Amino acid sequence: VLSKDIDGFCQEHFTIRLKDDGIVEVYGINIDGEEIFLNKTEISQMYLTDSDIENLKDGVVVYGIKELNQVLEDFE
Repeated sequence: VLSKDIDGFCQEHFTIRLKDDGIVEVYGINIDGEEIFLNKTEISQMYLTDSDIENLKDGVVVYGIKELNQVLEDFE
């Protein structure tokens, strides 16, 4: 059995952020830990709770497409 440990992020890590225009955006995280813009959602801050807004301003990191979709659905 071979294994390899790599410090950093794989292609399955995402950050969800609330941008200055009040819209939630999704970013991928590359192996160097840099965020790369992927998608602007239709989720507006007017539909979010105060705690969701604060969390999204800091960025919510999720792992995997399934968790990403679940978190986005929870914000809708």
